[in-house]
Amino acid sequence: MREDILNSLDSPKQLEKLYRSNKKLFRQEFNSLFPHFQDNTLAEFWKERLNYEQTEISWGTNSELIFVIVASLIAGVIAKLPEIFEIAEEFFYPRNLGFILFPPLTLYFGWKNKLKPRLIITLSLAFVAALVFINGLPNDSDNQTLVLACIHLPLVLWSFLGIAFIRGKTDNFEKRLAFLSYNGDLVVITTLVLIAGMLLTGITIGLFSLIDFGIGEFYLNYIVIVGLASSPIGEPTLPKPTLNW
Repeated sequence: MREDILNSLDSPKQLEKLYRSNKKLFRQEFNSLFPHFQDNTLAEFWKERLNYEQTEISWGTNSELIFVIVASLIAGVIAKLPEIFEIAEEFFYPRNLGFILFPPLTLYFGWKNKLKPRLIITLSLAFVAALVFINGLPNDSDNQTLVLACIHLPLVLWSFLGIAFIRGKTDNFEKRLAFLSYNGDLVVITTLVLIAGMLLTGITIGLFSLIDFGIGEFYLNYIVIVGLASSPIGEPTLPKPTLNW
């Protein structure tokens, strides 16, 4: 890569090809070489491009915000299905808890990463197969097969999310690391959102109680449930430090 960069200093097109072939390695090699050709205008441009740090906060595009709102509502509706269709909660939640979170996130990264139709169809069929399988198991709480299936199903759905995140390129080590980093961000930001939600819930119920208006039951049954279901979904569009992968 080092020799290729040196030989392409006068060719913007070739530098762009090298950058796209391996962004992380290109950035490392270019920064190490830059002191030797600081007077080169093209090199100065690439130096700024590779090391630019965005200072303003980005809250996502309008389409991303619309997606978050719609996905949050869908997650909330899924979470309330036992009440809507009178399904036993002890039957529904152990089996379908993962389907509240992972399908909307997988759909988001499938949309953002512009996955190939073949991969989209494969992931969709995998989700449907998992849904049918877990809900088709006998309703026996003492059945160890059911218990193990309910424990491992979220891990399987999580792997589907990972495939959408890395665009199906399982041999790309950098994208796999980026996915692990994303999961860390997801846990941290979701925890902060939940803490803020708890504080807002307490303040809201307390303020309404001052005017003798009891909204506790309604708020917990609808607002809190929907908030819990949708809290991880907005994480991809929230402002976060830039990761150089």
